[in-house]
Amino acid sequence: MYIRPQWKWLGGLVVVALLAGCELGSGGDKPDAGNPAAARSQVNFGAVGASIANTPASAEASLDMLAEYIRAQGHNDAERAYGVYRWVRDNIRSDDSILAGGAFDPASQTPGAVFSTRKAVCSGFAQLFVNLCQLAGVTAETVMGYGVMSAYDPSIPVTSYNHLWCAVAVDGRWYLVEPSWPTSARLDGSSDPNFFFFTDPRAFAHRHLPYDEGWQLLDPPVSGDAFWGILANE
Repeated sequence: MYIRPQWKWLGGLVVVALLAGCELGSGGDKPDAGNPAAARSQVNFGAVGASIANTPASAEASLDMLAEYIRAQGHNDAERAYGVYRWVRDNIRSDDSILAGGAFDPASQTPGAVFSTRKAVCSGFAQLFVNLCQLAGVTAETVMGYGVMSAYDPSIPVTSYNHLWCAVAVDGRWYLVEPSWPTSARLDGSSDPNFFFFTDPRAFAHRHLPYDEGWQLLDPPVSGDAFWGILANE
């Protein structure tokens, strides 16, 4: 059984209250990992990206209309998920005032609010991505855990889960998506601007540790001790 997180922000920190008995969309079973390279091969990145870059203003009148436009640009769920990823990546910016410790209103991170303001922190990026995917007919979930984008300082304790990202199901197999990190945050030296879309789980695990190890999509999963140890020795 997977546990869906309930969270809120307090003083710039994520405070997580885990409620047992709430299952994720995978139906309670361990999510089946797909082959990212094979799934990405189904995506015409150039064509879908061009369509998203030229989204007409009329299609952005509402979330429903945007999702319908994105759905129509894809020939399969992988392309539709990429269309959502590309729109979010290109149109939503980080809310630097909140990241700097400013006042936080959880209502500002709902899909509707983020769609309206065009700015968010990780929770808003993730919720908007999932909402648009679902509206476009693609199965997607938020994933909660630790995310370490910048240099890790082991002298500073990490006391709570601090990040949300996403997982997408295509043909019953799951893939990882990081909708809120800039492409400059990729860590393998890759020049791929779509590095955080259907990322290889082994690369994703360098900086992401989910609360539920099943969402690593790795067998065997990386232990918490190994995750923090690798970061501490970088």
